[in-house]
Amino acid sequence: MTPRASALCQALGIRYPIFQSGMSRVAGPELVAAVANAGAFGILAALRLEPDDLRAQIRRIRALTSAPFGVNLWLHPSVVHPIAPDAIDQPAREGAAKKLNEIRSRVGLAAADVNPSRFPELVAANFEVILEERVAVWSIGLGNPEPGMVALHALVPAADVWHLLPRLETAGASSILLVPVERMVG
Repeated sequence: MTPRASALCQALGIRYPIFQSGMSRVAGPELVAAVANAGAFGILAALRLEPDDLRAQIRRIRALTSAPFGVNLWLHPSVVHPIAPDAIDQPAREGAAKKLNEIRSRVGLAAADVNPSRFPELVAANFEVILEERVAVWSIGLGNPEPGMVALHALVPAADVWHLLPRLETAGASSILLVPVERMVG
């Protein structure tokens, strides 16, 4: 192990410099705890979790492991302050519904013509849960933290955030761990 990797492991209380990503609907308490118990760093996905559910999942992880772990919150503006589906112009909604119904048909599902439900505003309340539960690391997906959000032990921007480094420093981040990611080309 390199000296840098060794220092990272020591700082976070892990054996291996391996980070499991906070993948929505995949990275639940059992996976996070299994990764942590194996000596790596598990990260719980909190996208779309209600605050009480997030708190319960954090406590479930703690029941399964005494190792440190993190929680990932997306900070993309459309997640932090989602727009109402009615604010999307009708032709765009109809076009999306048509395309989704084509896909549904290919996989044997019935067509649907319901408007999408509004994405819930959960980030601020879930951030408070992370603070109250004293989670070791807060992992960010897509977006800029507000200055009051970075006064934590560690902050893990998990996306293309090199341009944010000056803002994070100014906002008072005590430490910043950048996890390199490959850009997906489609």
